[in-house]
Amino acid sequence: MCVVVRMKNLECPICNSPQADIAYASQDIYFCRSCKTAFVAPQPTLDELQEYYTSELDPSYLHKYREIGEKKAEIFFGYSARKFEKGRVLDIGCGNGYFLNFFKSKGWDCSGVEYSHSATNYCRNEFDLDVLQGDFMTTTLAGPYDCVSAQHVLEHMNSPYEFIQRIREILTPQGILLLAVPNYNSLLRRMVGSNWVCLAEKTHLFHYTINSLKTLLGNSGFRAVNVLTMQIDMADVLWALKMTLFPRQRKIVRPNNKNEASKCRSVEKPLTKSGIISISAIFRPLINKLGLGSEILAIFQKI
Repeated sequence: MCVVVRMKNLECPICNSPQADIAYASQDIYFCRSCKTAFVAPQPTLDELQEYYTSELDPSYLHKYREIGEKKAEIFFGYSARKFEKGRVLDIGCGNGYFLNFFKSKGWDCSGVEYSHSATNYCRNEFDLDVLQGDFMTTTLAGPYDCVSAQHVLEHMNSPYEFIQRIREILTPQGILLLAVPNYNSLLRRMVGSNWVCLAEKTHLFHYTINSLKTLLGNSGFRAVNVLTMQIDMADVLWALKMTLFPRQRKIVRPNNKNEASKCRSVEKPLTKSGIISISAIFRPLINKLGLGSEILAIFQKI
């Protein structure tokens, strides 16, 4: 019989504090009480992660988040345009390409790097974008860039400081970094705990809060310009409320690839056409103001 022994305290990879305690034993997730970072320990091997990243993406997955992607692009572009009239932008993990295409429509010089073959082809064929297929950490890039975007990428990195340092090296002086990550402090995670899909996805190696992002980036030569949370899909909140009120219906889903992860987000949600969704939307500003939105959007400047 194999016995798994979990340490009560681990050293946090972000702030080096020894105050990381087990938070979700079933998923091997620890939480640092000092910098408020959650992380997986031990982390999966590269072989274990390979299946997730090499699986072909269903085209419906790429189409699904168009509205959300364009909304975030609009938010990020507002600051980028104030900083640079027109500049060079690199999007790491550009996925469906909606973010890059938005910047392209505004006259920016746009490039991307994407690990998935199918997503790379989608960006090239759908929007005629200049996207390299490969690993950002080893791909040769034609920097420097005025702006680098990494949306829902940082949580997948097993060496976050190396990742951020690589970004810093390819940024122009006072260049800006645009980040989006799931919010560990979100209302969703607080309501459904280990059923939160971002905890279930085995490639999410780190789970960030606003505090932990500022710690990581501050230690890496960046200053925070603006950091906020966003809750776009209110169906997620209603689903979480249902899971809270009817706990017997809870079921932890462990997706093995991005397609399964996408389906996981849709399981047991109310119909989005329901009037309840529209009514619940009035709470969105309050959720965001309290820092409880499902994701963190952050703008950092190189110093």
